[in-house]
Amino acid sequence: FEAMITHNNESGTSSSEEMSSSDSEVAPMQVESPTASELTQIVEFEAYPPADEDWSGVRALLDSLLQGVSVDVGYFSQTLIDNYKVGTVIKGADIEEGEDDPVFAVASLL
Repeated sequence: FEAMITHNNESGTSSSEEMSSSDSEVAPMQVESPTASELTQIVEFEAYPPADEDWSGVRALLDSLLQGVSVDVGYFSQTLIDNYKVGTVIKGADIEEGEDDPVFAVASLL
């Protein structure tokens, strides 16, 4: 367990301390704001035909899109996957083997 704590000291300046559950002391630490280049992350996407392993990702997208609508989202997800000849799912390109491969978008015709 680690935590970062920032507080104002008696002189009114801000200081930061890093705490760890294994440390008995707290050491002061300088904290810098991230620059725009540090906040930028480049993500590549690839399009694939829908497959059975995409069912839960497609369902999650449809659940968020069709909230409050009376429709069988599981059946609708399976229908989109069954129409793989005219559909596409968009996934991250840099997913390693064995990691979850989330579906970011779906395009299809019914």
